[in-house]
Amino acid sequence: MSLKYSNLRHNRSISLCSKGFLCGQRVGILPEFRYGLCSMAFNGCEVIAVYNALLYLGKPALFCDISFFMEKYKMLFGLFGCNPYALIKYPAFSETGSRSVKDFKQLENGYGDEVLPKRQAC
Repeated sequence: MSLKYSNLRHNRSISLCSKGFLCGQRVGILPEFRYGLCSMAFNGCEVIAVYNALLYLGKPALFCDISFFMEKYKMLFGLFGCNPYALIKYPAFSETGSRSVKDFKQLENGYGDEVLPKRQAC
């Protein structure tokens, strides 16, 4: 069995009880999840970022499914995490109308309003 399928099977056996944003890859149950060769306590920040972004955009997805998708973009078996340009490749992002920016100047010129929609304060 390949590493990504082994990790998927392992990650599906863990119950993630959080219904909100995840904060800290070494907090709570998150270190029990695996990504590449390691525990997500070591290299899970990209997977957590995609999970949180999808939740923010109103397109929540299962944490283990995001991790499985991101496995194909891991760098050096996940020891260096994930290719940061792969974050926008998660399929649910295409449904949100979100786009990536190449540099901070695009954000300064107002392009950032299209990256993430403005949310009302609670």
